[in-house]
Amino acid sequence: MPTNYTIYIVNQSVKSQLFWAFLSEPTITNNPTVFANSSTNLQIPGLSPDLNSFTIPVQYVIGAGASNNAVGLNTVITSNATRNTDLQLLWDVSYATTPPNQGPTVPMQSSGQSPAGTIEMVTNGFDQQSNQANEWYESMSFGVKTGNGFMGVTWEPDPNKTYTITPTLTFYITVGNYSASSLAGIDAVSVGSAELNTATAFDFNKNCTVVYDSTGSWSHYKGLPTVGQLSAAKANIKELLVDDTEEPMKKYSGGNDAQNKSQEPKKGTAGQDAQNRRNKGLE
Repeated sequence: MPTNYTIYIVNQSVKSQLFWAFLSEPTITNNPTVFANSSTNLQIPGLSPDLNSFTIPVQYVIGAGASNNAVGLNTVITSNATRNTDLQLLWDVSYATTPPNQGPTVPMQSSGQSPAGTIEMVTNGFDQQSNQANEWYESMSFGVKTGNGFMGVTWEPDPNKTYTITPTLTFYITVGNYSASSLAGIDAVSVGSAELNTATAFDFNKNCTVVYDSTGSWSHYKGLPTVGQLSAAKANIKELLVDDTEEPMKKYSGGNDAQNKSQEPKKGTAGQDAQNRRNKGLE
């Protein structure tokens, strides 16, 4: 069973926010230019008092694809072939040479292992120049698969190369104008985000809480959200609802009280009461 990391999100902003989870860049041999790729997101209302979270199982996944979309910023890339993988597994990734346009195949090598702590993806001798001339582009991805989607990195592979991947389990939690499976710059998603290293940011039960406050700043700590934080969110909601009406209502009520008292019949003196009774023939 994979290890599950749970990231609780507390949105102290007054506005609803779309939170994204990204995976840090792994170390990859042959120095490809990598892009962040994620479909893991969660919409949370402003000042939500509820428990909202990402659950991220450490189930590594590799992917290979080919399409008419070249790998680059803001390009939507989804892999045609994905495989769950463990460390020390070795994968052959065979891309087709066009024509015709075809997707890759990704069999696992029956013999041999990747070095300890790594995963290897080995490409075949496809004709990259011919494919690009026919507007057919290869992609290669690595990441983790979550209940909310994929999060990882994507790059353009070259022919006859071995990509040795050393994962680094750090997550970035951010808000921003991102789209599912649309490639983003690593720096763009990491700067100004909550950075969570699994070795230091999580408690014994693999829980971490991230707070996005009313100033747009981030903080995080080990464990679940505190009761105080969730209660504070409820209090803030009530305050927003009450503040605009409480004082006017008090003033209106006070005015009515004064008016009502002024309209009450005034009690006369004892002499006035006796005179009134004599006039009516009662005395």
